[in-house]
Amino acid sequence: MNSKQFGKILIIVLVIGGIGFFLNKNRQSDWRDSSAGAGDKVLGEFDANEVASLTIKTSEGELNVEKKDDRWTVKEREGYPAKFSSVFDFLRKVEELKIVQKEQIGESQFARMEVNEPGADAGAGTLVDLKSASGESLKTMILGKEQMKKGDANSPFGANDMAVGRWVLNPDDKENILLVSETFSSADTAAKDWVNKDFFGVSKLKTIDVVSSSNEFTWNVVREAEGGDWKLQGKTPAGKEIDSSKISSIGNPLGSPSFQDVIVGKKAEDTGLDKPTKITLTTFEGFKYDVKVGKQTEDNDYYFQVNVSANIDKKRTPGKDEKEEDKAKLDQEFADSVKKLEEKLAKEQVFNKWTYLVSKWTVDSFFKQRSDFFKDQEAKKDDASVSIPNTPTPLLPPSITPPPPVPTGNNAKATPATKGTETKADTKPAVTKTPPAPKSTPKPSATKAPAPKKPAAKKPAPKKPATKQGSAKAAPKKPEAKKETTKPAAKKPESKPKAAPKKPAEN
Repeated sequence: MNSKQFGKILIIVLVIGGIGFFLNKNRQSDWRDSSAGAGDKVLGEFDANEVASLTIKTSEGELNVEKKDDRWTVKEREGYPAKFSSVFDFLRKVEELKIVQKEQIGESQFARMEVNEPGADAGAGTLVDLKSASGESLKTMILGKEQMKKGDANSPFGANDMAVGRWVLNPDDKENILLVSETFSSADTAAKDWVNKDFFGVSKLKTIDVVSSSNEFTWNVVREAEGGDWKLQGKTPAGKEIDSSKISSIGNPLGSPSFQDVIVGKKAEDTGLDKPTKITLTTFEGFKYDVKVGKQTEDNDYYFQVNVSANIDKKRTPGKDEKEEDKAKLDQEFADSVKKLEEKLAKEQVFNKWTYLVSKWTVDSFFKQRSDFFKDQEAKKDDASVSIPNTPTPLLPPSITPPPPVPTGNNAKATPATKGTETKADTKPAVTKTPPAPKSTPKPSATKAPAPKKPAAKKPAPKKPATKQGSAKAAPKKPEAKKETTKPAAKKPESKPKAAPKKPAEN
């Protein structure tokens, strides 16, 4: 290689090296890593209590939350109360927001980091503007791209990437982009997510009256006492009876209702509230809720209005046996109860002027026809006719029928000693299934003497049982025979009939 060729190669290397150095320097000017400022507050020092207005703006929409009469409201919902906790948490995060990482950046990188102002052709971010009561802008920032972290396959959340922070741009310092640990997921412009979702609640229900404009749903129920069963009012159709399970399923509607959104700027004919289903609910505490339910939306929600009123009893009626020493305590308890009811009324009357969007399940229990509470009447069953059919009526009461065989058998056994011709009567008592017979065998010695005297004195007795017809008629008198011959009856079933007369002869 001659010197001329070497010189050319050297020149080429120097040119390429120079170009690389220039490009690298230019890139560093656009994006330069720096740890300076880490731990500092993004927006510097400011008092969040001075903020009277919060604006969140994106390319898709805008949200304005304003403080009026010391109460946060949502401008896009015609001043409907905002959820205080949501506003407070957001302002606290902004006030305490600290830098995790600071990068020097050029405007050419704005789109990639999504920190361009809303409305930009590409890479538009979310503008947050905090204003004072006079309308002056206190602090502003643009929320950009989320900082993602690779998911772990062993994580319970799966291997999906997750947001661990967000890039933020302070418009007053466009040379630096800041990484913060907050993601600000709540920084959206959906007004329904910022309104206060607290709602009224019906307790101690007494009556429900439902009337639809088309009379499709028309019925009313009443309770006689708190917690009692519902009673459907009106006549019961012929051949029908009230289905208690369907009545009890009414439960306590609107006990803790909720709503999806507050509706503004729509006419009554658009919402169906010009021809609504009207529902009137009254309570044992004197409250009255006049509810209107309009059309159903494509999402199966319903337009809804409520008007709350009350007739609170402010005078206590003393009990019949009330003691004088208890009067002051009871009066105070009653006064406290009245105060709570008045506070409840004031709180719930705030909802009177608004139109809401509620879910289907909130009002579904009212959409019933009166006929839905009935079922076909069941045939009544006669208990007497069911228990006796095809059962023969006994000649004697059950309590008396068992004893008669015992005395008749005893008499029949006593007579064979004198009359062997009546051995047939002896066979019948032998067949009698009386378990007490074997248990009484140990007592013959104590009653040997009276045993022969009684059968001898009552010789005519065997004649009556000898005939089957006579035994049936003599049945009522057999309890007396039972008392006299219960012991002999137990003795002689085990002894042979021929040996029975010999024992008294020896004595």
